[in-house]
Order: sequence, then structure tokens, then C-alpha cells
Amino acid sequence: MQFPDQDGNLRQYVTESVISEPDGQGGYVNRVYKMPVYDRLGNPLPEDPGLVVFSHSRLPIASPDQFAHCTSFFHPGAVSRNILVGQDGRLTAGGAICSRCDFWRSTVYIVLGVFAVGAIFGLFRAVGFF
Repeated sequence: MQFPDQDGNLRQYVTESVISEPDGQGGYVNRVYKMPVYDRLGNPLPEDPGLVVFSHSRLPIASPDQFAHCTSFFHPGAVSRNILVGQDGRLTAGGAICSRCDFWRSTVYIVLGVFAVGAIFGLFRAVGFF
């Protein structure tokens, strides 16, 4: 099976092998062994790669339960909004947010908090409490 990896290159995976074993009566029996294929985070890849949607970090999303779209204002335009829920992002009350946008949102809140503390400190200092 050929499946695109995280860089977009096609990689070949062995998903099944056939082994001929003697049956003890002078003949041979062919046994088929199926081997699951996993992505870099340990998620099993589906047997049909045509059913897979990729997240913004190139993780395969095979189940509709794990699929979401990032609804954040901070999401860059050139990056896919697809999210693998639980690994690439999380569900929120208003939709979903990817890990990249969640980082930027947290950073903006921290910076606004630092500015608010500085403004309050400046007001106290202007009034003469410090």
C-alpha cells in the first residue's frame, strides 16, 4: 500500500504477507498475515487510503468522530483547517481550535494580562500608593 507521509511523499507500507508452510502431508498451505500500519503517533491507518483526510500537521484522519475544523480567528490562511481531535486540537463550545491557534490565543491572553497588570500598577503609582 502506498500512503503519503507527513512530508507529503508517498511511502510504501507492507500490509499483508503470504507465507507458504508445509502441511505435513507433502503439500503446502498458503497463509495470509495482515499487518496494521501506524502513523507517527500510533494511530492505525485505514486499509483504503482514499478515505483519509489529512489534518494541518499531516496526520491522517480516518474517522468522522475525530474530524473537526478550526474556527479560530488566528488560523493562517495557507494552512488547512482540518483537525484530528485530541491530537491536533480540541473541541470548544463554539466549534474547534487547532493546537497552533490555541498557542497564539494563549499568548495573546498572557500579553494582555501583563499589560493590564502594568496599567493597574501605573495607576496606583500615579495616585501615590507606591
